[in-house]
Amino acid sequence: MDPARPTSIQSRRPWSTAAFVSANGFRAWSNYNALNLRVERRYTNGFSVLGAYTWSKALAIASTSPCCVTVMDNENIRANYGPVNDFAHNAVVSYVYELPFGPGKPLLQGLHGAPGRIVGGWQVNGITTFRSGAALRLTSPVSNNLGNRAGNRPDRIADGNLPASERRVERWFDRTAFRDPVLGRYGNTGEGVIRGPGLVNWDVSIFKNTPIVEGKTLQFRFEMFNAFNNVNLNNPALDTGDPCFGRITSALTAREIQIGLKLLF
Repeated sequence: MDPARPTSIQSRRPWSTAAFVSANGFRAWSNYNALNLRVERRYTNGFSVLGAYTWSKALAIASTSPCCVTVMDNENIRANYGPVNDFAHNAVVSYVYELPFGPGKPLLQGLHGAPGRIVGGWQVNGITTFRSGAALRLTSPVSNNLGNRAGNRPDRIADGNLPASERRVERWFDRTAFRDPVLGRYGNTGEGVIRGPGLVNWDVSIFKNTPIVEGKTLQFRFEMFNAFNNVNLNNPALDTGDPCFGRITSALTAREIQIGLKLLF
């Protein structure tokens, strides 16, 4: 078949004498390997911390459909095998620290009345997340013209990944390493060959607990999400037909602050 002059879809179906054929098969597989580390200090003397780190690899037959596994080439389903929903490194630390000031605390415990209420009852809490970038799938708008099969991918002619020092929002990976396949052929780019941006996020809160009467406490809450206003980029455009292919055009939410009062009883 001359790719530049494709014949009818029917003639290009695997069984050209039959119309569209849909079938279910149990041919997909996946595997996951990980190293998990956990550190915990239970709440003692006003301080607790819980940290978890995962170094992992998730490989699977990736799907082009949200409801089921739909591979690009039924004759070569391994072309859909690779990193899927894979974040190689993920670390989360949560912590609570009651400041040691005021009545009942090691420092300034002799303060009573209004001074004691002002100085005491302060608490710092936080959740800190560090995560490496996700494994990404590249796509191509060029039709494979092979019987209305699933979508296509570009051809990979070089590695495509850039050193961290060269990555920019305008050029997250080397776009010249990928080109559209010839009409009528599947592209050879595998799953997860490009990694997206990582994430660094600090959610921090400061509480002030002030006893009112026995059994009732007024809590002042000052909460910051993405407290240090880290720029956490979204993934780049991944389709070769997108004018922004290889570029990043958006980011996750910047710092958000909220203040509130809560009555505990």
